[in-house]
Amino acid sequence: MKTNRLVLALGLLLVLLALSPVADAQVTIRFQYMGDEHEAAIYERVVAEFNKRNPDIVVIGEHVAGGYFDRLLAQMAGGVAPDVFHVFTEDFMRPFQQSGFLLDLTPYVENDEGFNLEDFPPNLLEAGYYQGRLYALPRDVAVRVIFYNQDLLDRYGVPAPDESWTWEVMREAASRVTTLNPDGSTRILGIDYGTWFGPWMNMVWMWGGEVADPEVTRILLNTPEAIAGLQFMVDAIKDGWMAGPDFNWKEGFGFQHGSVAFKWDGHWIVPWAREVFDFHWDIALTPKGPAGRTTTLGSNWYGVNALTQHPEAAVRFVKYLVGEGNRLFAGLGGAVPSRISLVLSEEFLYPEGAHENRLVWLQALETGRWAPLTVHWERLINGLMQPEIDKALRGQQSVEAAVAKIVETAPAILNE
Repeated sequence: MKTNRLVLALGLLLVLLALSPVADAQVTIRFQYMGDEHEAAIYERVVAEFNKRNPDIVVIGEHVAGGYFDRLLAQMAGGVAPDVFHVFTEDFMRPFQQSGFLLDLTPYVENDEGFNLEDFPPNLLEAGYYQGRLYALPRDVAVRVIFYNQDLLDRYGVPAPDESWTWEVMREAASRVTTLNPDGSTRILGIDYGTWFGPWMNMVWMWGGEVADPEVTRILLNTPEAIAGLQFMVDAIKDGWMAGPDFNWKEGFGFQHGSVAFKWDGHWIVPWAREVFDFHWDIALTPKGPAGRTTTLGSNWYGVNALTQHPEAAVRFVKYLVGEGNRLFAGLGGAVPSRISLVLSEEFLYPEGAHENRLVWLQALETGRWAPLTVHWERLINGLMQPEIDKALRGQQSVEAAVAKIVETAPAILNE
């Protein structure tokens, strides 16, 4: 009798398990992410909440504190890459898209209005597309604006920058505040603009030039407009009101120490600025050039492994990451959210301790442009363009000589 009851109980249990969608359909996917301890804590919350809301999927989060992309590339080579992972735009987007590492998201987003692609700025979303197909979605966006020290400007009788400012106005303002010590070193610097690829490409665009054609098959830096933009930057460094590649950033000198009037930087310094800066600061749009105003774009993207065994589950998780997950990051303060609705949300516009004009970030985003996206990024930008531009910025060669060398050498790289 006991045996019959036991058999009956086991039979009922098997029926219940067979009818349970969790037992029958539950899948496990891996999500590998980078970031500091604050971002890691946010991702832990995102993963836990997604798992709670989606009992048919188990997401296992894997935090990588350092060497993220070296590890990811090794995992891809070994066939053990995670299902969902980060993609950086400049270095990895085009190589990953062209090599087939990324799942084509197009059929998923086209059949699911919940992705709400209209909520992403079109210029931001451009980099996720390749040959008309969408391969990644952005978590955030990196745009740069002008941070300024209001106390320094007041001391030198310089008005705060606004939307009307051009680079000629910036030249006058930054020159007025730049002062030297008796030994010739800089006591107060006009602007820390930077000399990496973003600042000089920005100058090229704002003077009406182009770095490359849209397909990045030809380099176009040898036009009069591009040369004029680069020359303005060379002259600014030579005249001493803009920091160059070899500027002496001695200890205790910098925008954070009150010895630089203007700084071109991104939202990631805002939490630090609120905590550390002991002067009145605010932000403004990048000054306009003869052809208008631009700022370089950057982003941290989510991609899905093209070899995932569970594409629907992975895509559903990415949808959550760029939806509810982005809302959590909007309040973290380190980055500008990728969704327009979140940039306009109370979490982003009115975080605790904010005093700056935060609508500037949305205005800056509207002027954003991507640096040329190419599989040859490392050799073309870091190996050829940047070293030659640096020589021009240092006064070691003319702008014309720099761009001539770049235009002459680039085809051998682009045609590989």
